[in-house]
Amino acid sequence: MLIMKFLLISLGTRGDMEPFLAQAMLLKKEGHTVACCFPEQFRHLAEEEDLIFYTLGSDFIALINSDAGRAVMGGAKVSSWKRLMYLKELYNQSHAINRNVFAIQEVVFKHFMPDHVVFHPKSTYAFCRKDIPRTILSPVPYLIHPTAERAPIGININMGGAMNKLLYRLTIYAMQKNIIKTAGRRMKEYRLTKSDIRSAIIDTDIIYTVSKHLFPKPKEYPAHAKVIGYVERDKKSHWEPEAKLLDFMNKHNKLVMLTFGSMHNGNAQATTQLFIDVLTALNIPTIINTSEGGLEQPRYFDKELFHFTNDIPYDWVFPKLHGVIHHGGSGTTHMVIKYACVSLIIPHIVDQFMWNDILSKLGLGPKGISIRKLERTKLEGLVRDFYSNEQYKVRAEEMSRLMFEESKHRGNTF
Repeated sequence: MLIMKFLLISLGTRGDMEPFLAQAMLLKKEGHTVACCFPEQFRHLAEEEDLIFYTLGSDFIALINSDAGRAVMGGAKVSSWKRLMYLKELYNQSHAINRNVFAIQEVVFKHFMPDHVVFHPKSTYAFCRKDIPRTILSPVPYLIHPTAERAPIGININMGGAMNKLLYRLTIYAMQKNIIKTAGRRMKEYRLTKSDIRSAIIDTDIIYTVSKHLFPKPKEYPAHAKVIGYVERDKKSHWEPEAKLLDFMNKHNKLVMLTFGSMHNGNAQATTQLFIDVLTALNIPTIINTSEGGLEQPRYFDKELFHFTNDIPYDWVFPKLHGVIHHGGSGTTHMVIKYACVSLIIPHIVDQFMWNDILSKLGLGPKGISIRKLERTKLEGLVRDFYSNEQYKVRAEEMSRLMFEESKHRGNTF
């Protein structure tokens, strides 16, 4: 086997890093030299796995954590006008950040000199390097290649057939325009045309790291678009559960967890209290993971019914739970199902609405409601169904077996 140098580039939240880390570990196991190029906030993830690390800086994640980012991504109830202003602010700031990230990647390429590049479509630079073998890696489906069955990711209204396909063409055009704008004068220096960029988007090999049981490959997809299944790395961790957590878990036979992962919330206190009120009314023992700030521990709460944490490995806790109320990020969604948990998704952004729809149609839990539309009566009905309908658990256990079987004997795909 030819030993190669792989450069893996990802831009986004924690959920966007994990699929790349999983692939990195598969490549490293085969003897390849592997480098990861991530935002600075995720340096520790690569270094914990003894991988070469290049930073993309901290500005992208800082933007997500800004007031504008929290308002757009979280559950803060702001006026349409205010939300529009926040979106405009994010767009303006993100363009400057993209230009900087583009320049950083150019330096990384010169320093590492990769034989093959695996990149997240948000990272843009690799679209401009037709001289190096490259593969797009996406943790979410319905991204580039048109299909009549569903609109592109981020468009939460299925408009059917021809209209869906038109939306894909518009999505590709928007991606092409953004890459050209970000590349600027490099387009001329690299001798690139608009057609080159469009071809890079639609013709580059792409792998979707999603389960074929949640997302069967659409018949319209080309051969170079592959659904390879969910890949979870064996994480190195020195984490140990605290005694209070173990005591809490030992007291309850049918536990659930509430977590919004990397999602932020401009109204975390009120959102948390709403869930506490609903879960208390239904007498459901719950571990609440505050994580990145989407939820917030109140000063007073029933310690017999709730345990708060901000640092708990999902692969440790999920196998011990009945179900998980979560945001619906791709990685979290796959882990919830892989470990046979019932799911209730409270979507915040983009692909989370899609996973909410897919899981409910597969009978893996009730269809949740947007973080911005939470209200007591509707939420209580959903949580009651989520907790008491045993058919969801049966279906989750069936899907768990399929996903574990899917993950056996998988090597790298490059």
